[in-house]
Amino acid sequence: MLYSKKLPYGMWGLAQAERISSRYVQPLLVGVEWQRRGGTYFWDNRQRSPACLFQYTLAGEGMLEVNGTSYPVPPGHALLLTMPSATSYGITHARDWEFAFLKFYGRMALEIVEMINRHHGYRLALPPTHPVIGYLEKIIRLAGDGAGLSAQVMELATLFTMNLEEAFPKPHTNIPPGITRALELLETSYHQPWLNVEALAAEARLSRSHFTREFIRYTGQRPHQMLTRRRMDEALELLRSTRLPLREIAQRTGYNGVAHFCWAFKRFYGKSPGACR
Repeated sequence: MLYSKKLPYGMWGLAQAERISSRYVQPLLVGVEWQRRGGTYFWDNRQRSPACLFQYTLAGEGMLEVNGTSYPVPPGHALLLTMPSATSYGITHARDWEFAFLKFYGRMALEIVEMINRHHGYRLALPPTHPVIGYLEKIIRLAGDGAGLSAQVMELATLFTMNLEEAFPKPHTNIPPGITRALELLETSYHQPWLNVEALAAEARLSRSHFTREFIRYTGQRPHQMLTRRRMDEALELLRSTRLPLREIAQRTGYNGVAHFCWAFKRFYGKSPGACR
């Protein structure tokens, strides 16, 4: 887990750029950085060399811009993009930004990243316990130990990319009506404390076990995971954009008590709600 063990600061080159038509996932550059607020850290990706970038916030906050729209990248979130593209990223004037990153390429990597951007966007929420983050940590530690572009690093980069695709799969186009009803209920009622997997299964008119299997099949996520992610996205937005007390934020995101809300928030983001204000 990235939050449980201090990673070494640094940046390590793993391979020289080859032809982008290479089929296999090729890690290029990996590292951990801490950029100070008010600095000059900024990347405009419109004319950069072809590659993919995954950059995961450990602390503080970065800013991502896609086609002129800005998105904060707080802890527990990553930016994922291809280069060149109409995107840019950098630090804000208000906060430092500590992050871990992997720059990689290859036709398989490009296809997966472009699919994720198309269906899930350029800013992704991932808890620090997710396998994607675990593989990133392993690559960083091996690179820091001087492994270079070893067979183990290549394998980890491939597993990183495959798990990224599993976490954000291509949606099915023919979703059954029951699963569609459950998704609509989740989106409109995620703030209600009574909404849980049983309620979603009832809306789909399926048993809980059958519903869970079908939900995973058509969305790539467990229903509880999607519900928690929706609530946590809203909670983070309220923490950043309002001065509402935690009790009110808990109520607005489907939690009956502050203690349960704080526990769920820290489990998802790796930090307390107060640390994200």
